[in-house]
Amino acid sequence: MMIRRQTMQITKSRIRFLLTTVLIVVGVLVWACDATADVYTDSAHGNNVEGVNRSSVDHPTGDCVHCHETFDNPVCDLYDFMLFYDDLAAYQTFCTTCHGPSSTWQPVVNYPYAKNFGGSTQSWYPNIYIQFADSNSLPAVCGSRHHLGQIRTGLLSQVGQDWGFNDDPNPCVACHAPHASQRNHPVADVTGGGELNTAIRRPSHYDSTSPQDVLWGDDANERMSYYASSVGGTYQSPYYTSGTYEPSGNMSPSDGSDLPDYVTFCMDCHKYEQYNPDTGENVKAIVWDYSHGPYPDIHGAALANTVDAGDLYTGCMTTESSLKAPYVDFPSSNYVLSCLDCHEPHGTYRRLHLVRLRINGETVGPDSPETACNMDWSNICERCHNLNHGEPSYCVGCHGSQLAGFHGSVFDCAYGIFGDCAPSNLDGCPRAF
Repeated sequence: MMIRRQTMQITKSRIRFLLTTVLIVVGVLVWACDATADVYTDSAHGNNVEGVNRSSVDHPTGDCVHCHETFDNPVCDLYDFMLFYDDLAAYQTFCTTCHGPSSTWQPVVNYPYAKNFGGSTQSWYPNIYIQFADSNSLPAVCGSRHHLGQIRTGLLSQVGQDWGFNDDPNPCVACHAPHASQRNHPVADVTGGGELNTAIRRPSHYDSTSPQDVLWGDDANERMSYYASSVGGTYQSPYYTSGTYEPSGNMSPSDGSDLPDYVTFCMDCHKYEQYNPDTGENVKAIVWDYSHGPYPDIHGAALANTVDAGDLYTGCMTTESSLKAPYVDFPSSNYVLSCLDCHEPHGTYRRLHLVRLRINGETVGPDSPETACNMDWSNICERCHNLNHGEPSYCVGCHGSQLAGFHGSVFDCAYGIFGDCAPSNLDGCPRAF
C-alpha cells in the first residue's frame, strides 16, 4: 500500500510538471507570435489575401498551417521546424513546392529580374525552381545559375556557422527571410515614408534579432544611392525603356534610391572566392570597393573617369570609349554599378556567368547556344559603352576572359609599366573591370 501511494504521488508530480512546462511553452509561443505578428502579416507569405495558401489545407490564406504541422507525427522526425512537405526531387527545396511548377500546392509566378525590373517582355522562366533547375540553366547549353548545393555548403562553412546557420540549412534562407520577405514587384513604398518592399535579407544578418536587420534594402541607408555615395561615386539607374528607369519602370527616381544596395548584399559571400560545381571552376573574390581590397573594380569604387589620365596606362589604350545614355560623360561621373544591373540572382537562360538577357533597356544578343557559349562580349559592353578603340572582339583581351571572368581581372598590358604589376603579383596591377 505504501509503495502504491508513493507511485501515485510521483505520477501527480510529473503531471504537474508537464502542465507547467506546457503553460511555459504556450506563453513563449504567444509572446513570440505577438512580437513577430506585424512582421509576418506584412510579409508576402502572411498576407491574408495573396499569402501562402496550400490548396489542400482548409485554413485562411496566410495561416501558419499552410507550411507547418501543428501536431506531432512522423514528419517532425524528418524535417526541421515542423515543415510539412513530401520527398523532393533534386534542386527542389521546401520553398519550390510553391515557387515551382507543382499544381498540387500553390504555384507562384516569379519571373527573372530582367523581366520584373529590367523591362524585358520575354516570358521565359516563370518560376524560381525552373530558374535553378531547368536544363537551359546548365553549362551544357551555356546556361548558368547559382548552385543551391554549393550555397548550402557555404552555409555549413565557418563563415556560415558564424552567421548562425544550423547544420541543415535551407539554401533559399541564405538570402530570404520566409517570415518577413515582402512582395517586391511592382516596386512599392510600404509606408509612404521612404521604406521599400524588399524580399531579401543579408546572409550575415540571419541570426540578428535587431528589427532593422530583418530585411535588407527597405531603409534609406540600404539603397544603391547610399552605397555609391559612401564609396565616392554616383549611381545611375539603367534604362527600363528609353526615358524610364529600373527597377520601377517609372520616369523617376533614377539615382538608385528605390533600389536595394545589392553590392553590400552580394558581397557578404562574393568577397570570398567561390566554387562553381557546374563548371568545376573557382569564382574569383570580387573587389568592388576599398573595403574589399586595394584595387577596386572600375565599375565599383575605382575612379572610372580616369582610366586614361596621365601616363598611368600608356601603352594600354589611348582612347577611352564614351558612354551611352542614360550615363553621361563628364569628369566627375564615376558611376558605381549594382550587381543586378548586369546579372540575374537565380539563374539565366543560356547565358554564361548569370548575365542578364536585357541590359540598359536593350536585349543582349540572340539566344542560341552557339552564340551564348562563344559570346561576343562586346554585345554586353556595348549596352552602355560606345566602343571606339580597337576591334570589338578585343574587349576580353584587356578586360578578362570567359575563363578568368571580368571581376578581379587586370590590364595585361600594364605588366612592367605600373609599379610591381606582374603575372606573379596581380595585386600590384590596376583592375580592368
